[in-house]
Parts: sequence; structure tokens; C-alpha cells
Amino acid sequence: MPTDVEYHSVKIHLHSCFESSASIGGHCFQARRLGVEVIWLTDHDTRIC
Repeated sequence: MPTDVEYHSVKIHLHSCFESSASIGGHCFQARRLGVEVIWLTDHDTRIC
């Protein structure tokens, strides 16, 4: 098992504009506030943002 493994705080599968009043800016703001290092926005809905 490698000894040089790194762990990162990640939030994946965020919808940027279909979560009620959520927004990309809101997700990024909260991620930074909580120390999340990586977010992955996932817009796979057929509706247009």
C-alpha cells in the first residue's frame, strides 16, 4: 500500500441551478467557508439554467 496517499475534502454531484434557491456562487461560498477543496458541479438536467 502506498505511503504517500493524500486526502482532500471534496463535494461531488452538485446541481448548480435546480436546487431551489441554490446557485453556483452559493455552492462555492459555502464550500470555501467549510474548507472544501474541490466541488464538482453536475448539471445533467435537460432544463436550461
